[in-house]
Amino acid sequence: MAKEASARIDTIDPKYSLIVAIDFGTAATGYAFAWTSVQPKEINANRPWTDEAYVKTPTCILLGSDLSVQAFGKEARNKFSTLSESERSDHYLFERFKMALFADSGTTREVLVKAINCEKTLPVLDLVAKSLMVYVDIFEPEFR
Repeated sequence: MAKEASARIDTIDPKYSLIVAIDFGTAATGYAFAWTSVQPKEINANRPWTDEAYVKTPTCILLGSDLSVQAFGKEARNKFSTLSESERSDHYLFERFKMALFADSGTTREVLVKAINCEKTLPVLDLVAKSLMVYVDIFEPEFR
């Protein structure tokens, strides 16, 4: 499979210097990247998240009362577990929401996901977008 991926990388427009792939999974999420200028092409997995040896992190997101991202992945679970009961009521923890993209009812835009700690619901596309923006925040400083 890596050989097939390398062959596809060789056909990428040379104006792109970096290719990033995100594995947005139901249970865990990670990414891989390749510099187009490196020969032979090497596909690199992201560094382990926080103190883990595993290169993926749980697909969960912690939002504040203003719906801003407070943490993602294992960090979201850890941060939520340290919140007091009153602080938890001002936060929303969502886990394993990717499968809502495959819901049979309505369009994906209409599908709501319930936080695991309260009755708060958000559109699944909003949760996916917020999660992907976490990766933008990771990529920008790392790959400049």
